[in-house]
Amino acid sequence: MKKDISGHELEITLGSLDEAMELKRAIGESIQQSNIDISPEVLEGELDASAIGSLVRIVLSVGISKRVEQAVFACAKRATWDGERITRDMFEAAEMRGFYYPIMVEVIKANLSPFFSEIGSSFMGLVGSLKQSQEQKSTSPKNKL
Repeated sequence: MKKDISGHELEITLGSLDEAMELKRAIGESIQQSNIDISPEVLEGELDASAIGSLVRIVLSVGISKRVEQAVFACAKRATWDGERITRDMFEAAEMRGFYYPIMVEVIKANLSPFFSEIGSSFMGLVGSLKQSQEQKSTSPKNKL
């Protein structure tokens, strides 16, 4: 998948399943260990002061985790930036450090989104089944007097 970032081409090839799973675990554990309360507004995309505070805490928690850093670099090694493989050395140049988070966020999104692509429809199917089950129970003859 290709992405344009400020006129530069980022091309991401997914990491292996093991690399992506380690990235998912590292991020999840980083957030869990920080006891961050993710407000519903963050998930709904409504950004008030509280939601922005939650987002900042999440970014800082994940951004300072050495384990997350190692996992994201493991996934990023297959990606290219303007045709060059992404490595730690790439960010030694001061002008590249400003691209660190935009690149790594895209690598994270690309590697984690396949795990969650069907969860919304699965969840909605479960909710629909539960509603249907409740409706059947409430209209069944034994519930009527």
